[in-house]
Amino acid sequence: MSSGRGERDYHTRLGWWLMIHDSATTLIIGAGAAGLLIADLIYLASRWHGFGSRFDRGFLLGFGGPLVAALAVRSAGGYRPIGSDRVSAARTAGVANSVAALIFGASLVAAFALEGHFPLGFILGGFAAIFGLFAAFSVWWSIRGLPSQRRSA
Repeated sequence: MSSGRGERDYHTRLGWWLMIHDSATTLIIGAGAAGLLIADLIYLASRWHGFGSRFDRGFLLGFGGPLVAALAVRSAGGYRPIGSDRVSAARTAGVANSVAALIFGASLVAAFALEGHFPLGFILGGFAAIFGLFAAFSVWWSIRGLPSQRRSA
């Protein structure tokens, strides 16, 4: 008989609930990302003047960078299961992260080189794309279910 505290005693009720409800945690993260995306798009709508505006071009360039990076990582095989080989998994993750960073960095250089696009627009566009990817992935992950649920279905 152990005289120590139980594992649950070291966590708050909310923390414990989040630990045992994986889908709920994912949806909370996705809802937060969707909320930030909506706030970003509302700000864009208040500043939108058309493609002739430096801010708007910067936003579109910033928005496209993470989307192109996500597609490049996906096409390079960054979506494959990690597997049991930790060295190979670390190498795959490193390559995927490097490709994404290079694409995002190249789009940042392009934002400043091409007619000096407004940096705030670029940054907000990048955030909007990342928030959108987080929200979409969170919904997909929650709908997809756990591996044990998929095998039995």
